[in-house]
Amino acid sequence: MIRLMVISSLFIPMCSGIFAADQLPEGYWTPQQSQPILDKTLMVRLAPDLSHLSQQERQTIDLLLQVGEIIQDLHEHTTHAQARKARANLMALHQNLGTPHATQNLVDLYRLFKGPIANTLQN
Repeated sequence: MIRLMVISSLFIPMCSGIFAADQLPEGYWTPQQSQPILDKTLMVRLAPDLSHLSQQERQTIDLLLQVGEIIQDLHEHTTHAQARKARANLMALHQNLGTPHATQNLVDLYRLFKGPIANTLQN
C-alpha cells in the first residue's frame, strides 16, 4: 500500500503572503485531488441531546473530550514527528483564507485519516 506523505506534500510550511480562497500554496492537494476521496466517504456526526445531564456530568464530558484531544495529539505525534506542525499550518492556512472549500477538504482528510498521512483512491 502506498501512502502519501501529507506532511511534506500537502501541509508544507506556509510561505508568507496572502492567497486567494481558491488558490493553495504549492504542494497542497487541490479540490480535484481531495474531493473524490471525500465523495467516497460517509461522514457521520454524532450530536446527542445532552440537556438531561447534570452539571457534573457535563463537566465530565468536557474533561473526556479534552483527554481525547490529548490522546489524538500523542497518536499523531508518534505516527509522524511533524504532525503537530502540519496540523497547525493547515489550520492557520484554513483560517487565513477564510475557511474555503479547498482547505476544508484538507481538514476533513486530516481528520478522516487521523493525522497527516492520507491514501488516494488508487491505493
